[in-house]
Amino acid sequence: MALVIGNSNYNQVARLPNPANDSRAMADALVRLDFVVTLQQDLGKAAMEQTLADFSDAAREADLAVVYYAGHGMEMNGKNYLIPTDAKLKSDNRVQFETVSLDHVMLAIEGAKALKLVLLDACRDNPFANSMKPTNATRSISRGLAKVETNPGMLVSYAAAAGTTALDGDGKHSPYTEALLAHIEQPGLELSLLFRKVADAVQAKTDGKQTPFEYGRLPGVSIYLKEPVLVEEKPVVAPVTVVNDPCRDAAAHWAAIENQNNPALFEDHLRQFGSCAFATVAQARLDTLRQPKAEPVIETKVESSVETQPVEIAALDPKVEEPAILAPDNNTANAAVPDEQPTQDNPAEDMVALTRGLQEELRRVGCAFGKADGIWGPQSQKALERFGRETKKSIDTETPSQASLDLLKSTTGKVCAPVCSVREELRNGVCVAKTCAAGQILSKKGQCIETKAKPTQTTKRRVVREDAEVSQARRRPVVVEEKVRPVRRHRATPSFNGSRDDCMTAFMCDN
Repeated sequence: MALVIGNSNYNQVARLPNPANDSRAMADALVRLDFVVTLQQDLGKAAMEQTLADFSDAAREADLAVVYYAGHGMEMNGKNYLIPTDAKLKSDNRVQFETVSLDHVMLAIEGAKALKLVLLDACRDNPFANSMKPTNATRSISRGLAKVETNPGMLVSYAAAAGTTALDGDGKHSPYTEALLAHIEQPGLELSLLFRKVADAVQAKTDGKQTPFEYGRLPGVSIYLKEPVLVEEKPVVAPVTVVNDPCRDAAAHWAAIENQNNPALFEDHLRQFGSCAFATVAQARLDTLRQPKAEPVIETKVESSVETQPVEIAALDPKVEEPAILAPDNNTANAAVPDEQPTQDNPAEDMVALTRGLQEELRRVGCAFGKADGIWGPQSQKALERFGRETKKSIDTETPSQASLDLLKSTTGKVCAPVCSVREELRNGVCVAKTCAAGQILSKKGQCIETKAKPTQTTKRRVVREDAEVSQARRRPVVVEEKVRPVRRHRATPSFNGSRDDCMTAFMCDN
């Protein structure tokens, strides 16, 4: 989106002839560059502020926002102001109330997603300076505009460097706008180079009296107001065409036939890709397959006469197909291929070197972050695809090629913006680790959180006290005494016949 303002008819000072022509011509050029343009001329303060407010809302949906202003401007105490047509400026105290601050203009396009551009053809002599009454001795009003500080992604271009004035010009356009119109629609002219060409043209037009200057910093990518036109007859960079690469499908074809034992497949590979990476290996496999094969020795275990009969018939009958065990195993055929020692003329080694070169170049331009290991896998393919997307080139990412490497080597500077993790932040185009204030730590989600003090762990000891006597008693052995009674053996009592003597004798004998 673009906002173009041209103030020519001032109420209190002489008319400026060129801003009306300059703003209309610039609006037409921006329309041809596919910008949605809002053109306003001869705006008073209220109308100018309302226009900036409306444009600020619309710019939030745009990738690129441009504001062009032609008219009077001034500087006071290091601040820059654009002067509306109804300004009177009887005293320096009224500057802030009757003008529009350049800071407000920059704020109006701050919401744009990619690039913010301010073009100011407003460094002419201040016609209000002589009639403006000073009210504060500390206020200073100098020639032209003062330097300005911008946020990343915003560029402010002055028609003349800070502290100098710009000429309105004797022709239809001012020198600055005339140079802009001459180069802004040139296809393939990168933005920073565009402003250098404008500066050269203005210096030549004014005999070195006026030099445009830019303040701010552009992103680390190429920016074009009009995309370059690729001329096939004389391209600046050789186009990467899939048809012109004879080895594009060599790797896929080799993967399909690598484990086969049909010589015709390898002959076909050599016909189609005889100068590619796998040609030498294919020729070695073909030579092996063409060698006469020795009849394999079949050992059979004879378990019974019934089982041996089918084997003997099969061996004797020439019409019966050979048993499956007679066919040589794929691993046996493959084992006959001698292992190649890597040499300087080995195409496989050349492919690894080419792959490693591509990976190193992708890291240099900021599109890859892994190690250059010489293996062309999904990560390398995605990195090359990202490079093609950023440079708007059609590149085959399936197979590494010399054309892709030459294209990468011809590219200068960083192409892909760095992608930072959640625990990192982008500073001056480099991902650096986030830092937290004292008493905070960085979480896994990249947020600074307060640290929590761990509670002191106390161990409770259980004290078991025992009575000394009880403890002593536990250690004493227990002795159980038992009275042993003798076993009395009784003799056989003699028979009693009734005589006293016999009874006594028996008693005595018993005791």
